Amino acid sequence: MAARILVIIETVIAASGIAAALYCLLNGNPELGLHIVTLSVGGALGLINFASDFIVHQDGKGHAAGFANLAFALAAFIAYFLNWGVAAEAAIVLGYALYLVQDMLYLIWQAAAEHDRRLWYRVGASFLCSVMLLIFVVTALQSAGLPPFGY
Repeated sequence: MAARILVIIETVIAASGIAAALYCLLNGNPELGLHIVTLSVGGALGLINFASDFIVHQDGKGHAAGFANLAFALAAFIAYFLNWGVAAEAAIVLGYALYLVQDMLYLIWQAAAEHDRRLWYRVGASFLCSVMLLIFVVTALQSAGLPPFGY
């Protein structure tokens, strides 16, 4: 039961953060969009995923992933609240997007090995989230004139 509630919370945080950031992006403010995904996806979602990994995987299997999520969450909060700027936030969000790509590749392998069609929904969600995060990173770096898009 707790796992289902956490999945719902994760979905709401990710979807609302990405939707708000996309709104900012489409209205010409990609840097604000990056700030939003840094806080929502990198920070809040990282904390929820940390908690989820410890609640769902009490046998220790998910603890490494949980600590990785906690590290991204703490880095996102530190970069945002200490005002480290677009470059630091972009690096953190890029790292989280690459982490999601790795998770997606593992889910593809697991879905194929177990012939579990339900896992393909998680593959799709990881793919869409990672692509959106990459879009926010690239557009914010372009807008700020940061390398590799400017000097």
